[in-house]
Amino acid sequence: RVVLLGNSCSLRRNVGNAILGQTKFRTEEEPNCCSSVRGQLEDKEIVLINTPDLLLPDVSEDKVKEHVETCVRLSDPGPHVFLLVLQPEDFTEEHKQRLCRVLKLFSDRSFDHSLILISTSKEEASGTIEQYPAVREMRSLCGDRYLLQEKSELSGLLTLLDQIITENNGEHLSCDGFDEVKDFCLMKRSEHIKPSLTLELFEEPENEKEWEEEFEWKQNEWWEKRRLQDEQKCEIEQEKLKKLWEAYEEEREKYEKKRKKAERRREQEEKEKTEL
Repeated sequence: RVVLLGNSCSLRRNVGNAILGQTKFRTEEEPNCCSSVRGQLEDKEIVLINTPDLLLPDVSEDKVKEHVETCVRLSDPGPHVFLLVLQPEDFTEEHKQRLCRVLKLFSDRSFDHSLILISTSKEEASGTIEQYPAVREMRSLCGDRYLLQEKSELSGLLTLLDQIITENNGEHLSCDGFDEVKDFCLMKRSEHIKPSLTLELFEEPENEKEWEEEFEWKQNEWWEKRRLQDEQKCEIEQEKLKKLWEAYEEEREKYEKKRKKAERRREQEEKEKTEL
């Protein structure tokens, strides 16, 4: 299970299609939701999860979290590799920071499962990394795992994917921050194996639309719960600020009273000196 991330919609789409050897990601415009496609890479089955452009500054944090949660569901029980498809000349420091935040939303260990893929010509390959600081720093965070490929040639990709999986002891990434989503996916998987053999033979497959609607309901419920928690935290912080402000005002009033008292005393002393 491979999640495609990066700063170029068309490049992610082209790489995804090149990996699958056929046009599966057809949308010419920027996708507004995550999508998954199953296919073959050489002799191995692979699931690709493509994402919207999460690195744009106008994408809110809540929207990013929503897309990440969808990725967690589509890659259930967890992604094996994050394929970071980067366009070096357009990959800025801001892109790097946002990409790091996205990866950390999945897990603090996401970088151990990440591979940078740069599509470039052979003539440009030698200096591609070094001349772009943001890409160079991203490469370092990903343990120097990167692949320079000319256009759609992806012959070495499977080797590197296998290498990352081996380095992580064959285990997928555990997205611990989304336990409720994972529990829901586990419940849905268990429903597939729960019925008896007789029922499985004659029962119609589960309606995908119904599954999606139920998941969307669960997702909305989860976000509503998070929103209420955030509102409660905000109310608590506001109450603390209110008390601090009241304490400040009280101290300021005391100070003003002392200052005016001292000023009156000085005026009185000056008056007495003048009369003498």
